[in-house]
Amino acid sequence: MEKLFIVRHGSYYPNGGCLTSSGQEDIQLLSKKIGRMCKGLKVRILTSPAPRGLESAKIIAKQLHIKVEPHEVLWSEPGSGHDCDIEETLKLIQKVSATDVVILVTHLEYTDDLPHNFGHQVLGVTNFPFFQEINKGCAWFIDCVKKTCELVEPYSN
Repeated sequence: MEKLFIVRHGSYYPNGGCLTSSGQEDIQLLSKKIGRMCKGLKVRILTSPAPRGLESAKIIAKQLHIKVEPHEVLWSEPGSGHDCDIEETLKLIQKVSATDVVILVTHLEYTDDLPHNFGHQVLGVTNFPFFQEINKGCAWFIDCVKKTCELVEPYSN
């Protein structure tokens, strides 16, 4: 695997979990950026099956002309029985690491914890963000070759 994106789903309506129009727009803009960064590479997109995660992943998948792969382990919602499981997520990433790019579409708890844990446990670096909250519709981009991590936002250059 050359690249890993950890995407926080777009803004959503609390009552139904579907994305708001601004949430859809943010993910659409983010998907274009991710598409440019993945040009010519084999990509897999793994997502939380939560409505907001699945809808976000489908927007990205449409841009990249790939299928969405829902995984229960990527759904994290405190108090719902869907707990954040970093170790199982790292195992899932390892299973699909033969592809060039892996995109995870998931929730706050994962975007807070996973970059640091992946950097430390998989890449052997300790300077990746830890407990750093990112906005909905944004992503962490990890270059596994250069061993770097940076924030990708929908409205930045």
